[in-house]
Amino acid sequence: MNKLLKYIILFSLLLVINVKGQVCNYCNKKITSNYLEVEGKKYHPNHFLCSACGRQIDGKFTKHEGKFFHKACYQKYYGLKCEYCKKPIDGTFVDSEDGIYHESCFNNFVVDKCKVCGKALIGEYLVDVHGLKYHKNHKEVLPTCSNCNRIISERTTNGGVKLEDERSLCNNCFNKRIKSNNSYNELLNKVVYNLSSIGLKIRKDNISIQPVNKIKLAQVSNNTVNNYTKGFCQTSYKYKEKNGKKEKFDERHTIYVLDRLPEKSTESIIAHELMHVWMHQNDVRNLPSKTTEGACNFISYIYFKGRTDYESKEIILLLENDTDPIYGEGFREIKYRFENKSVYDLLNFLKNY
Repeated sequence: MNKLLKYIILFSLLLVINVKGQVCNYCNKKITSNYLEVEGKKYHPNHFLCSACGRQIDGKFTKHEGKFFHKACYQKYYGLKCEYCKKPIDGTFVDSEDGIYHESCFNNFVVDKCKVCGKALIGEYLVDVHGLKYHKNHKEVLPTCSNCNRIISERTTNGGVKLEDERSLCNNCFNKRIKSNNSYNELLNKVVYNLSSIGLKIRKDNISIQPVNKIKLAQVSNNTVNNYTKGFCQTSYKYKEKNGKKEKFDERHTIYVLDRLPEKSTESIIAHELMHVWMHQNDVRNLPSKTTEGACNFISYIYFKGRTDYESKEIILLLENDTDPIYGEGFREIKYRFENKSVYDLLNFLKNY
């Protein structure tokens, strides 16, 4: 609205007066019959002209910088114009940071649209980690994918499913889910091999993997996991007496991962849990939870860093934007410290903590 203050606009009704003996302000000739008086100046009726088109003004007019205009002419040459359609604005309009618009132009062509319902985003709205913008009220009624964290709707994810363990998965993730249990062992071998290539050596002979649903995951972890946990490493030992002391042997590690997730997501979970295995195998104990989980997430990050496929980039995006005070903040602290160092530096830091 403040742009209107640049203009002094006056709408007036012309008054025809029947008084003789006056001089026309336009032609400087005597007025011998009816005349117009505008702001104290007299005109022959046919000499009160629009400064834009030169035609007679008969009725309402607009004054701008000492000149008079038909209302339409003023709007055409001096009035507010819509930034989108470039046509004059007559009536209500929207004054945004990017310019002034007809209300209809702004709502239909300029303003961002809600990714859920497609309507204009006027006022406050939410933006998720993927950059999807949507009305706040959708968050209250629609589920969020437990894997990729997108709000589930037909427009954003082609819908989704709700599993028997109360997990909600969008169809983008569910349609890429692992369907064969044999695939989990193959992925475990793949991740162990790839981690070895970046400097994280893990003995695999005593590691097994089990896909489970959320209910089973909570059971095997004694309910120590939260709603965002996707995996758990369970380690067991056997003991024997040696020289009067108990000695551990037959160390076993079982990695539990949530089932029915895409392969790349499952690889990320396995990489995280294998870091827990490495800590057990190397007697790295009693670290703060923030350091432990941050280091495990950092290994997942290193595992996918540099890959150019969409799913890998998305996993890194989720790791970097994790808001959890243990997993997310811990990851960012480890990343800040070891981003430009080798994996060996991280491992030595953990061993000597």
